[in-house]
Amino acid sequence: MKKLHYICCWIIAIAMTIGCEDTTPSSNPTVENPTSSSDDQPAAAASNELFLLNALATSSSKRDDSWYFLDDNENTIWTSNPGTGSGEYIHLEFLPTKDNFVKSIAVRAESGARLSKVNALAVYVNGELATVANPNTDIPIGKNLKDLKIYFQAVKDLKTTTRQINGAKVTMQQSLPGKRVGITDIYFYGSNGKKLKLRQQQKYNGSIQTGSILKPVEQHRAAHLFDGSPTNAWVEGTDSDGTGEVLKFDLSGEAPAEKLVMLNGYHRSEEHYKSNARIKAFSIKTENDKPQKFTLRDDMSPQILTFDPPLSGKNYEIEVLSVFKGEKRKDLAISELTFIRSDGTAWRVNTSAEKAPLSGLGTGIEGVLDRFHGCTTQSGEQTTAQYVILRKDGTFDFLSSEDSGHNDVRLWQATGTWQKTANNKLKLTGGWKDLNADGSFSFSEKITIKENYLSGEEFFDKIYLK
Repeated sequence: MKKLHYICCWIIAIAMTIGCEDTTPSSNPTVENPTSSSDDQPAAAASNELFLLNALATSSSKRDDSWYFLDDNENTIWTSNPGTGSGEYIHLEFLPTKDNFVKSIAVRAESGARLSKVNALAVYVNGELATVANPNTDIPIGKNLKDLKIYFQAVKDLKTTTRQINGAKVTMQQSLPGKRVGITDIYFYGSNGKKLKLRQQQKYNGSIQTGSILKPVEQHRAAHLFDGSPTNAWVEGTDSDGTGEVLKFDLSGEAPAEKLVMLNGYHRSEEHYKSNARIKAFSIKTENDKPQKFTLRDDMSPQILTFDPPLSGKNYEIEVLSVFKGEKRKDLAISELTFIRSDGTAWRVNTSAEKAPLSGLGTGIEGVLDRFHGCTTQSGEQTTAQYVILRKDGTFDFLSSEDSGHNDVRLWQATGTWQKTANNKLKLTGGWKDLNADGSFSFSEKITIKENYLSGEEFFDKIYLK
């Protein structure tokens, strides 16, 4: 790959996924296997419906408007946070028990006084890059959809500055503070070319009670069970291995459930998964139903549990009966839970803690949040490109590429959460993956915020701000 082409396209790489792959679970008497239809072939009797499991927008100007890009209403619009756009993405997961064949999609992007024009989208289908396409066009898919990520790869309104620093050519890019991206709708089309009806996920307002939460609570809170992000998890904080831990979901209305889809363990990286404890067996009940017991596999694929008979109630309770012990830590972790009704509608618990912004950060930190900061340094044949997005909800994305000029390119990505430490430093913890190799690992970095740059202690080079 030529260096110039590679550097121009380096943002595409942000769509690579850290952690689990979407694979078909092995057989288990208590776990249902997903549909075995070929990803490339529509079902013999194709449905006109598409069944959504989870939806996530990495940046959203309002807590509830992430659904606006799925409501089939051109009068509503989802927008990212002011100052964001490039590097953000929308992540949609689909019910693995259904044949969700999609021939093509259309992403309706808006632009205007406060909205940046989106020039290109990087579209990932079932974990692999499918295409780089323009919005407002027909984007071919031709797959049974399990997982769809849409990255805002090229956004018009970026401030670009080039300087000579210590003998190197440094190009800085930043998103503009008042600009954002906006999507009115994402449309899906079936094998006959007709628009599919989307069976959206339902949210029940409610609360989650746990016996304990590992500190810092903001990084391990129970709301992560239903936030749509597999890299976040609820982690218990007792001195035991989590056996006997109880989760209670108190809902605003009666919620029926035929199935439960679970991502067991900590999916931030493979190292996180092995290091922390995972559920081996648990029971679940409501105020109307007797407990039902399930035994889980010890792997990172989604596990689909079928209730017999189906459950229904306002108060759901899960009790951990036994665990797979972690290699390094006792703490028990669960990344995601989604309940499924008999009609295929997914539902989750919506709490006031979901994606809650952090506060009391200070102007030195808040000035760099919810912005895209990219920096490319060329010194001789060596080119290093890095970018970071630090969000006010406490999450981050970081990508780094190194090109020696001899077709030797190293590319890796980290994602996770951050917290404030002393002296305006931020501690980043998460998972990282070398995108040229297998495996994913834990990530930890401290960065210092200066007037002109961000600097790290291990992974960061200086990311110049101006």
